[in-house]
Amino acid sequence: MSETNMHLVKAKQIHQKAIIFDGHCDTILEVMNHKRSLEKKSTTGHLDIPRMKEGGVDVQFFAIFIEDIYKPERSLKRTLQLIDCFYKEIEKNQDDISLVTNYNQIEEVNRAGKIAAILSIEGGEALEGDLGALRVLYKLGVRLLTLTWNQRNQIADGIWESRAGSGLTEFGIKVID
Repeated sequence: MSETNMHLVKAKQIHQKAIIFDGHCDTILEVMNHKRSLEKKSTTGHLDIPRMKEGGVDVQFFAIFIEDIYKPERSLKRTLQLIDCFYKEIEKNQDDISLVTNYNQIEEVNRAGKIAAILSIEGGEALEGDLGALRVLYKLGVRLLTLTWNQRNQIADGIWESRAGSGLTEFGIKVID
């Protein structure tokens, strides 16, 4: 066996033993816009259940991404619509994928041969400046919130802002606390 083949065998062994996380996909927005579904293999888009299984993905972060047309006043409503879409997809595919909110659930779901789904939000606009929204989204299963995406929001400056580097707002500090 060549050295290259030995490295490939070793890599496959490590991959099979490890818990494989994919930290981001925009698939829920595509599902919401009727471009695809999770259960059908597609040649476009970030992912689907057949391709996650083929790749050995054990844990998938599903990003809730709010399009610019909903920012800032309708961000929370759009977030809730996308979370509802996510839940519908999870229910339709419950034999293959389950929402998880902690590590013990990841292990349990993976032992059952299913993919663990973690709900995330891309950009703090979803909160619309309200800590109560953060608490509600947590209760709905959200476990990751990026503070900004590219533009400024109520939490902090984004990377596209001319005054970037200003950091967190007072509300942003409360979100972190």
